[in-house]
Amino acid sequence: MKLRLGLVTFVAASTLSFAAFAGNTAIVIQEGGHNSSSVTQDGNHNTAMVWQEGHSNRSTINQDGNHNLAGVYQDGHRNHSSITQTP
Repeated sequence: MKLRLGLVTFVAASTLSFAAFAGNTAIVIQEGGHNSSSVTQDGNHNTAMVWQEGHSNRSTINQDGNHNLAGVYQDGHRNHSSITQTP
């Protein structure tokens, strides 16, 4: 009984503490001739991953937050990627 109560207390406290660190997550996967992707995130923690396979690929990621993580993979003949991160 004490173990279960302790676990519930831990989960409740953890859930409340993680709410303060809420953020955004985006995963974009595109396969085709011409791929275009634009992601804009505004939050404390932002994560964006873009995967593009095609003849021409273009991606733009804009992140505004304290903790920003962005990654882009492009496989094609014409590739363009832009990442902007501001705290």
